[in-house]
Amino acid sequence: MPSATLRFDGPVSPGLTLAPLRRGSADPCFQIVGADTWRTSLMRTGPVTAHIAKTAVDTVECEAWGAGAAEFLDGLPALLGLDDDDAGFAPADPTIAAPVACWRP
Repeated sequence: MPSATLRFDGPVSPGLTLAPLRRGSADPCFQIVGADTWRTSLMRTGPVTAHIAKTAVDTVECEAWGAGAAEFLDGLPALLGLDDDDAGFAPADPTIAAPVACWRP
């Protein structure tokens, strides 16, 4: 089965990052079990089931099954925000500013 390991510059939370894509707590296509996220998707190349696991504070490993597995893994860095540029992000709200200050170098 195809797999990928992604390393981030700081802490990562795949469950929180992907949660807005979930369609309610009973969504059969998106489940969070402990620190692991299970997701099914229909890619252009076919269906995929993905197991996304946080293996360290800054590391995610993903295994994927199905015809769309390679396409899903190719898009995984973008899906999890690995390439996002937060240089211009300056939160004014202290609730957001405090945690951001903890993980920024």
